[in-house]
Amino acid sequence: MQKAFRKFAERASVAVGTHWAFMIAIGIIGTWGATGPLFGFSQQWQLVVNSFTTIVRRRWALDDGGPSVSDLPLSCLTEG
Repeated sequence: MQKAFRKFAERASVAVGTHWAFMIAIGIIGTWGATGPLFGFSQQWQLVVNSFTTIVRRRWALDDGGPSVSDLPLSCLTEG
């Protein structure tokens, strides 16, 4: 089971790292933005993009090439 999961995870990682995945993400965000007036900019409408961006940011942070919180200067982590 672990071997199958590792194979799946590697393939998924390669797939989401392509320029096509980026273009799809841009299309999703554009569609989301355009539908805002249709849904009255409701909390549920906002939750959709907040959830999506959280997943993407966490995926990026876990990637070997992405920044992590430890890479940020301390001034970014404090107020003022």
